[in-house]
Amino acid sequence: MRTVIYKYPLRRLLEQTILMPALARPLSVAIVDGEFFVWAAVDPDARNVARRFFIWPTGVTFPEGISDDRFLGTITTQEGLRVWHIFDGGEM
Repeated sequence: MRTVIYKYPLRRLLEQTILMPALARPLSVAIVDGEFFVWAAVDPDARNVARRFFIWPTGVTFPEGISDDRFLGTITTQEGLRVWHIFDGGEM
């Protein structure tokens, strides 16, 4: 198995799924030119599977079933007025 790091766009939705190679390891998140992205270590030869991500704003009730051990990072927008916390929901 070979491993490479790929970048995947995230939409600003509370919950979403992205197709990624099976057993991908999400590493970090950041904002680039106003867009959200997640970087993951993947085997590019693995079959694609749906993986769930949560983008949760500060001050909003945390959903059940989201573990903070799957926390990927925090992104701020609008000069820090909006703060988003991104969690890996795992493969579906």
